[in-house]
Amino acid sequence: MKTPQNKMVDLNLEDYQGSWDELIDVFSQKAKQEGWSSKEIQSVVVEATKHNDYTHLMETIREYCKY
Repeated sequence: MKTPQNKMVDLNLEDYQGSWDELIDVFSQKAKQEGWSSKEIQSVVVEATKHNDYTHLMETIREYCKY
């Protein structure tokens, strides 16, 4: 599955300290509110979680956040 190109959510994770699952939920809910399709959201989540590493998860999700 290909990750979305040039799509960003209006989300600031600069000081985020939540858990793995909370981060995925926050991103997914915000992306859905902003009109992302389920496939687009899932492709970001799959990429973010493929290494089972919180740092990779955070960095990947930040790539799709405006702030």
